[in-house]
Amino acid sequence: MKKRYTETLLFLSRLSHSSNTGFAMAFVLIAGGIMAATGVAMLFRSSSETEKVAVQAATAKGKTTSEVAVARIQYLLGKYPFLAEKSLNDWQNADVESQIKAQIKTTCDGRSLTETQINAKVQQSKGEIGQYVATNSTESEYQWLQMDPSNPDKGQFRFTEYAPAIAGQKMGQLTIEAKANAGNDLKEAPTKLVVKIPLNETPPDIQDSPGLWVEKASGVDDILAAHVWIGSGGDDCSVTDDDAKIAEINELVFGDPSDSNNKGGLEEAITDGEVSADTSFKPAKVAAHKFPDKTKLDETYAEKVTGAGVTPININTAFVNNINKTGGNNTVSYNPLPTVATWMNGVFDKGFNHLFGNAAVASTSSCGTQVSSTLNGTDLNVFPRPGDTATRTETTHDGQTICVYDYEITKDLKNVGVVVRTLNAEGKRQRVIFHLHGNINKNAEIAHVGNEDLTGTAKIKDTPDCTGSCKPVDFQIWGHTTTSVCLNGNKKLHTFLWSPLAGLGVAGTGDAKGGLNGTAFVNNWDTNCSSNSSSGAHVVQTGEWLDLGLETPEITPPMTVGQPANIKTKQFQ
Repeated sequence: MKKRYTETLLFLSRLSHSSNTGFAMAFVLIAGGIMAATGVAMLFRSSSETEKVAVQAATAKGKTTSEVAVARIQYLLGKYPFLAEKSLNDWQNADVESQIKAQIKTTCDGRSLTETQINAKVQQSKGEIGQYVATNSTESEYQWLQMDPSNPDKGQFRFTEYAPAIAGQKMGQLTIEAKANAGNDLKEAPTKLVVKIPLNETPPDIQDSPGLWVEKASGVDDILAAHVWIGSGGDDCSVTDDDAKIAEINELVFGDPSDSNNKGGLEEAITDGEVSADTSFKPAKVAAHKFPDKTKLDETYAEKVTGAGVTPININTAFVNNINKTGGNNTVSYNPLPTVATWMNGVFDKGFNHLFGNAAVASTSSCGTQVSSTLNGTDLNVFPRPGDTATRTETTHDGQTICVYDYEITKDLKNVGVVVRTLNAEGKRQRVIFHLHGNINKNAEIAHVGNEDLTGTAKIKDTPDCTGSCKPVDFQIWGHTTTSVCLNGNKKLHTFLWSPLAGLGVAGTGDAKGGLNGTAFVNNWDTNCSSNSSSGAHVVQTGEWLDLGLETPEITPPMTVGQPANIKTKQFQ
């Protein structure tokens, strides 16, 4: 036994011989010391555990704070998407100021503001952006921002660096530091997050492009086989419709599952062989883009025709024997369309350039020859005629150069029977456009075919449909002053119809293969003309806009900021 313990026992032994009280006192003192030491050790351990728990809790809170900060930056970049392409140090430069101003001017509210009011809003936006990139006067680091200025305990955050995004190439990378309970060093526990943020180019919306786009949708009462857009959206400040008619229009397209007699236009069109059995359409929707109104039509005409020095071929006399047979000449007066000066000031959406092609003043000598008149059937009025010369050429999205035949008609189309060919004798694609300054009435009938042999065909209704190499959108009617397109259910009208002032309707069921096949942009549905038919779809979408690489009008902003691709926690230095 060690000497120290031996001496202790001897000392206690002597105390026990001299006094029981002395021994007890010594024992109590020693035991108390041991207990005190144990208590102190437990206290230190408890304090350490408490601190560890507090730090963990604060770290978790700091992470939560930083994730809220991520949501804030998402909101900021969504509001000002052009910032995603700039480093943090450039968020306050003059270029950003000009972009903010341009963005304000394109809004509906901004259009009614004075320059002074716009400048005030620009400064307000700069202040909103600037708080994120403010630095202390003595430091180069960005300032800490309070999550809630009225409650410091909710934490702070700041941006430390941002590598800008490049649309379609790489994501932006943002580093955020956050901390909770900044006033208490023990609970500060900062957290650092690295966030990858994608910048996406707004994709063109092709698949669900409309077969029927009515600016004013009230009153549509005929079954349809088309994707339908209603109203005018985008930057249009005079939207005329909301989604109140969506359910009714969807029933016209898809029918009512609870009513076996209400099949809807899509099933009717499949049954009638107008579209293939695997055809499907998306539900109707309120348009996200501005309706292509009369102004857009005039601008496009000036760009593609008058601005290119093109004079359409007047074909009034070509219809002398079969136009307006009941009602005299009925020549329509109209004002000249915009001049080249108007064209120079026009602003054109990318989507419509794709739809109508890029204007080209080019030689039309390579346009080939038209199908021989001996193959044009019996007394059918066929365009282009063998002697017609193309008025211009256009280049499509895929690099094809196609010949365009612009025709002008300044009369109502009444008792008209016309066949339009959009493939020439060699099978080469061509485009035919009727520039109409009049209305289309019930007995008008226009078929659209390729270069098929029509020998022996005497009636328009017996002509084949435009299929295969024949593209339905290559025959177009631009209704410049047209206010009414009232069709018969037993008469064909196969075309892309752009008549922004017109009401469109179809009367009578006929043999269930009449009405409009193709695509139509019109002002409204004409219930005074239509018959509320439940037999045979009266508008059938056959135009494949992909044939022209069509993109719907470009929406704002052209870039969108996506949700964070990933968030990583890093050690705070």
